Amino acid sequence: MKLSICNQLPFQSTGRTIVKNNNRTYETDLGYLSAGDVIFSNYTSFFRGYDCSLFFNQWNSLMNLFYEKFKDAKKVNFYDFGCSDGSEACSIAIALKETLGDRSEKFFPIKAFDGDEYIVEQAKSGIIDADKRDISNITNFTFGKLEKYFNVNKKDDNFEDYPYTLKSKDILSDNIQFAKGDFLSELDNVEKSNSIIFCRNFWPYLSPEYIDKVLLKLEENLDQSSIVVIGNFDRTTPNTAECLRNLGFREIKHNVFSK
Repeated sequence: MKLSICNQLPFQSTGRTIVKNNNRTYETDLGYLSAGDVIFSNYTSFFRGYDCSLFFNQWNSLMNLFYEKFKDAKKVNFYDFGCSDGSEACSIAIALKETLGDRSEKFFPIKAFDGDEYIVEQAKSGIIDADKRDISNITNFTFGKLEKYFNVNKKDDNFEDYPYTLKSKDILSDNIQFAKGDFLSELDNVEKSNSIIFCRNFWPYLSPEYIDKVLLKLEENLDQSSIVVIGNFDRTTPNTAECLRNLGFREIKHNVFSK
């Protein structure tokens, strides 16, 4: 996911981050970035906890909240922004199917967007590099049904960081639509009613000007039937939760907002 220009100092980076400034490209893990840095980060994982934990009952609880919120809707519009290699969109699809069964059908297809054309093409291929934690998370959440959703290939021992390759099966690929798209621009195309905006764990990378425009579009383009989901990382600087509350959104569950 290509992220925004860093205009404020200090600006703290978390996770593995690729940074470009003028003609210089470098990689950093933790630290402070310089003004003018353009940040590229594709860090993601399967079943990344929506409140920074990996307790699977929280994913179940979130899916059940979606069902109760939209129980009277015939169709729900599901958008996943900053989708990276597709791990999160696949996690959402698996969680919906495992938690809601046939009741999940009205939430599909999930429309997943990322601004990085290369990573979107990777997501479209359905091929995802996975580490041992990814395999464990999927296996545990599905009670051993990893191969219901993926073809699994074990790489040789030279690939220590991501020793597995997963290939999505039709049960996932038929229900997720990946596309290149800018968060701000695509908000003009979302359905006003009965929509879920999944936009987690990238807000602190965005410039203040960009965030102001996004918040305005969320306020203008969504009605009271729609919800916005953020992550705990988004509650740092700036505090996206506070910004949403200032616009009149209510936090109906931790990191889940509705007007």
